[in-house]
Amino acid sequence: MPAALLNERFIGKQLYTLDDKGRITIPKHWRLKGEESEQWCLVPESRGNCLRLMDPTRCARFIGQAEERFAADQAGLRLFRSFFVGAIEEVETDKQGRIAIPAQTRTEFSLEKEVWMRGTGDLIEIWNKQRLEEHEEAQRARYRELANIVGA
Repeated sequence: MPAALLNERFIGKQLYTLDDKGRITIPKHWRLKGEESEQWCLVPESRGNCLRLMDPTRCARFIGQAEERFAADQAGLRLFRSFFVGAIEEVETDKQGRIAIPAQTRTEFSLEKEVWMRGTGDLIEIWNKQRLEEHEEAQRARYRELANIVGA
């Protein structure tokens, strides 16, 4: 595994099924070892494409970075915090490693039976199956340009 990925907890992409109660299982290799349950922050992505699942430390770091970036723009910071912090849903895994996605959030993001969970290093994205496939197809050419720059 490349050294850059050694510090990344969430890598890969997996197709999962929501159960009848709107729960999804966090992949075992993404969970903390030896923990019976974990706290997570469920945050809508700003463009409305997917949900982001962050551990509370990552979520707090993200808010801190925003506070630094908007230090000179207090109105902008208040607006950001209002939308971002106001949208955070705290969820906890059960003994089987599942989190419950609230019904309103499932509806807003069209999360039905099959959903993609995609690790992006320091957070997890939860996508409607078709929406992610369309997004990846639309972004494939740009990804190839970026991959060529780094020789991938």
